[in-house]
Amino acid sequence: MDFNDDSSSNPCLKPGFQTPGANKRLRAADDNTTESQTRIIYQENLISNNKISHNQRQSIQQNDFPPITIEFKSMNNNNDRKLIQELIKEWETKNTKKLDVIGRYGFKNVLLIFARNITTLDELLDKDKWPTTINGAEYTIKFPKILPEAYSIVIKDFQITWNETEVTDDLREKYSSLIKLTRFVTRDGRSMNIVRADFNSSKQANYFIKQGEIDINYMKLYVRPYFAPIKVNKCRKCFKHDHFTSQCTSPPVCFRCGQQHSLEGGCNNDIKCANCEQQHFPGHPACPVVQQRRKQIAEQQKVNQAQLLIKQQQYQTRYNHDPNTFPHLMNNSNKAATNMCLNATISPSRTTTNQSYSAIAKSRSSGGNENIEQLMMALSSSINQQLSSFIASISIQITEVTKKMNANNDKLLNIENQIQESIIPAIIELSKIVDNISEHKDKIKAFQSIQTSSYTEFIQQFFKNDQPAKHQNTKFNQNRQKFNTLSAGFTERTIKMSYEIIKEWCWTCSRSELFNVWSQQHQQPALESINLNILHYNIRYYHSNKCDLIDMVEKYKPAIITLNELGAIIPIKVIEKALFSYKVFKTEGTNAHGGVVLAIDKNLNPINVDCKQTKNIVAASIMINNKTYTITSIYSPPAEPLPLEIMSFVMQNSQHIIIAGDFNAKNYDWGCPEMNIKGQKLKPWLDANKKIHIHNQGMITSLRSETTIDLIISTEQQSSVHCQALPYFGSDHLPILTEFTNIKINKQQRNIPKINWDIYTSILTILNPEINQIKQDLNMNPSEWFKFFEQLLYALKLRSTHWHTIEKIRPSITKALRVMLKHKHYLQNRYRHTRSEEDRQSLRAWHKLVLHEFNQHKVNRWNKFIDNVASPQPTTFWKTIKILNKKRSVKFSAITENNKIHRTPDQILSCLTQHFKARFQAPSTDLTVKTDKEALDLWKLLEQAQPEDIQLISQQSDLTFTTKEVWEVLKSLKPKNSSSFDNISNKMIKNIPEGYAQILTEHYNALFADLFWQKQWKQSRTICFNKVESAAPTTQQLRPISLLPVLGKVYERLFLIRFKKWLFKYGILPWQQSGARSNQCTTSRLNHMLEQTYASLL
Repeated sequence: MDFNDDSSSNPCLKPGFQTPGANKRLRAADDNTTESQTRIIYQENLISNNKISHNQRQSIQQNDFPPITIEFKSMNNNNDRKLIQELIKEWETKNTKKLDVIGRYGFKNVLLIFARNITTLDELLDKDKWPTTINGAEYTIKFPKILPEAYSIVIKDFQITWNETEVTDDLREKYSSLIKLTRFVTRDGRSMNIVRADFNSSKQANYFIKQGEIDINYMKLYVRPYFAPIKVNKCRKCFKHDHFTSQCTSPPVCFRCGQQHSLEGGCNNDIKCANCEQQHFPGHPACPVVQQRRKQIAEQQKVNQAQLLIKQQQYQTRYNHDPNTFPHLMNNSNKAATNMCLNATISPSRTTTNQSYSAIAKSRSSGGNENIEQLMMALSSSINQQLSSFIASISIQITEVTKKMNANNDKLLNIENQIQESIIPAIIELSKIVDNISEHKDKIKAFQSIQTSSYTEFIQQFFKNDQPAKHQNTKFNQNRQKFNTLSAGFTERTIKMSYEIIKEWCWTCSRSELFNVWSQQHQQPALESINLNILHYNIRYYHSNKCDLIDMVEKYKPAIITLNELGAIIPIKVIEKALFSYKVFKTEGTNAHGGVVLAIDKNLNPINVDCKQTKNIVAASIMINNKTYTITSIYSPPAEPLPLEIMSFVMQNSQHIIIAGDFNAKNYDWGCPEMNIKGQKLKPWLDANKKIHIHNQGMITSLRSETTIDLIISTEQQSSVHCQALPYFGSDHLPILTEFTNIKINKQQRNIPKINWDIYTSILTILNPEINQIKQDLNMNPSEWFKFFEQLLYALKLRSTHWHTIEKIRPSITKALRVMLKHKHYLQNRYRHTRSEEDRQSLRAWHKLVLHEFNQHKVNRWNKFIDNVASPQPTTFWKTIKILNKKRSVKFSAITENNKIHRTPDQILSCLTQHFKARFQAPSTDLTVKTDKEALDLWKLLEQAQPEDIQLISQQSDLTFTTKEVWEVLKSLKPKNSSSFDNISNKMIKNIPEGYAQILTEHYNALFADLFWQKQWKQSRTICFNKVESAAPTTQQLRPISLLPVLGKVYERLFLIRFKKWLFKYGILPWQQSGARSNQCTTSRLNHMLEQTYASLL
């Protein structure tokens, strides 16, 4: 097998048939385009004036593909049908795919192959896919010089100063299918800033059209589809444009010079057009005759379209005349002529339009009376036509109103039935409940009262002392009076909640038990567990059925979504924008309808599974209850084999498998009425893997036939899986919702804590004297008191917290817009089935309305954003800017270390422990270094010192602090909500009343007097943030953050005050140092260095 380099390397036009830099395509020398073909191509250009879709472009070009020429090196006695049969067989053997082609013998028994669709043409243009021989004979392939317009695009903003050849060489390194770039020129020869890019793959051209742009040296240039100019017919003998070659009676002329001479020895004359005698070949796009002919064809096409519309309107207003019902107002002598005129005018099926005009003209010339009668007939005919059209429109409107009235009556009947069946019984039950509540009203009041025995028993079941707990009414009244002085401006709910806290505090029980009760009863509520559900949908066309998909997601809230047959190349960002709460994985398909998507809830932390870059299959793994589940989405086109090898690979690497997809496999075992080859091959694979089950057996999933071709396969037990087909008919496949009852996940909700800081601060203010007295009553040392104080703050914060549950998945557009989108989708489906003009106009009007509402929604959001940015409130401004710049860290569910993935929590914890132990290992002490030796000796002396000696030295030092210094340190903390193991945040410390500063000062000074550092304050809580977008990062890709106890950080800052004072007093730090100095940084040193450099140069 050989390839003709002249034709295959550049499947465009020959140099002699092309003007450099012109955006025109000419026919080859053997092109015999008929007049009818010219008209069809012109209609295609009329369609190009509108913005048509990619599918329309393909449908336009699907029957206009150039042939591929096969020339055998040796004589071949087989007929063309036999050779094409052998080519299709050998192609299927090599590429496992059948060709959709036709063919015939051409000139000199050259075999011509014609592709039936653009996908087949793409296959044929790939050199690597051709067999070595056909029927045992070697051959040479010549690819067409002219490719359809679907293989080209137009690039905008291509600057005039750019060289097309250089840019072509640069782009070929990135896009190997690019053939060349051709610049557009005007009629007077001036270059334009747009070019045409030709590819040898329509997929590449379609990809750029879908993207809307192309990357040239990191610049994004807009692109649009290319539409070929109108073809102008040309005679192959005289090269005129007003007749066909078969009709030509002129002698043949030379194609080069336009003169009559012998063509055997070639022609060396100057190039001259046979029509305009200018220096170009006949049929050149710049030829004035060609341009004039093209303009005439365009004008004629407009006339034809106008006549077509007029005939259509006449056909719609046609009616039949009954002379018995409406007799003619004329004498008997003119009756026959008038009847003939009416028949010619009203019934054009009997005679032609020209005949009716001649009859009317003849009748008008017969006399004056006859002319008047003819005018009256014409007037009455016009009135009758208008009346008939008006009656038809009125009848249509009355029919529509009747339909609406019937629909409203049906709705009223349904409402009445619902009232009778549901609402009235519910009212009766509600009245019974109200009666029961009124009967037990006294009991409810008694339960809310403090003195009730039920409340006492409720408290005593938690406060288990040797003596039963009692309520101190006097203490409660005193604290309540104190609170009333602080509760100005509080809401009724805040006051009620504060009273409850004061009541609970006044019970005679230990404080540790009370703190335990508050911590246990007011912790974050556990999220509700639900069954794992998966939505599988062969969406067919993503953009057409996107509304159905969003509606299903909002209604059923699936944790996992699998999509097949996207219908076009959809960027993953478009899908992520629609499914914003899901992690989306996508793989392209092998055909025009292919492509699979797997979307998993981000809270499940999915990890992509390598499927060996196989198309039409995507997989990801998730961890649920310490079990790893591999979720796989598969689409197997009808003409391609099943990916059994990849399916076996996934089975080997995981014990828990869930596979959903359109397999196009039919077998009697899962309820299909027939069996195909794919079903025969899938059945042994299922039998070999006995743990796998098909859960939707017998479920009809295709609307085209009563078969089960969309399958849900998993390793779960058959009884624990429930499948149902959802009633959505936008695609030709029904969506399947599958629920796994043995797999539990958290509901897609979030508990939001709402802390009432007014209650928190007020209760601490009331309890200040008692907290100060507790140390003396219980004889606590400073360390024990700090522990007690941490427990108090944490328990009181929980007691002052109200938990609010919200849904995680919330629509980003308003409900009104969602309703409008749903109705638009309904109109789209109706027009797809009816193709009526009325439905088209309704869809177009509704589309404009939806577009207007969406634009207004965007404008409103933009105005709100601008108002927030321009807000005089700094908080509003920074919150808005933070949303723009802040990028959320990707949650990780596994750790990769030494090419090994740790998935379980125990494995992750063990891996991180080993890593951070080695990373933060304490430095070794080198006794040969003087500083290390002195530090070690000093530490040994401190260990051997007596506590009394340490206290004596501390009393003589300045490590004592005032209440003002402690309060300033507390207020300097940043208001953060994060906490360490002590569960105390900076915000909790900042919200304590100022009266506690004196208590804290006393206890901090006591700690400094003993030089005591609590062990708990040395323990930090480490949180690892993911620095990459992978769900299984390495340990080096984590950013650890250590959270220290807040009271310990206050202790450090107090010491830092005295330490900085000592450093400044004795000049320990040189003045050039910026580190460990306030209001100094590296920039300060750089500025100082620049100043010195500038001063030295003066």
